[in-house]
Formats: sequence, C-alpha cells, structure tokens
Amino acid sequence: MVSKTLQQLKEKYDIKVYIVLAYMPNGNIIKYKHNTILPTGIEKVIPKFAIIYRNKWMIEKSNIIITYVRDKFGGAAQFKEYAKNKNKTIIELYK
Repeated sequence: MVSKTLQQLKEKYDIKVYIVLAYMPNGNIIKYKHNTILPTGIEKVIPKFAIIYRNKWMIEKSNIIITYVRDKFGGAAQFKEYAKNKNKTIIELYK
C-alpha cells in the first residue's frame, strides 16, 4: 500500500522516494520499486536496536515527517514525539 501510494505521488510531484533499510541485505535479495539506502553507521548497531537507529536517522535527515499513529504508546508514537521535539513539520494521516 505504501509503495503504491509513493509511486502515485512520485508521478504527480517532483519527489525522490527511498526505502531506508534497517538491516544489511542478506542473500535473500528483495527487489524494491524504489531506491534503497542504509543509514550511515547502521552496520555498527546490534540488530535489536537497528530499527530505532534507522527511525532516528530518518527523522534527523527529513524536513517533513508523515505519520499514521493510532495509539499514544508504542514505537510509532515514540518517534512521532521525537520528531515533534526536533521541531519537524509533521503531517498526521490518522486523526
């Protein structure tokens, strides 16, 4: 669903779309419709904390954060709050 939506937005607007990986790719290569990148330094992060590292990295590198957060707890809510604390522009899709 996300990939399809991003593709539609890419066709309508002059935007670049990337999938930011949390883990180094292994032998099971997945073909993505969009470019993929690895956050700088993620190779030094233990797998248990890779998603947290990746999410903070994305927030630091982004100007606008789009969220779909239904609950006031959990990882997504935590990173939405992190983005707010970093004074990022947040577009909330779930209200």
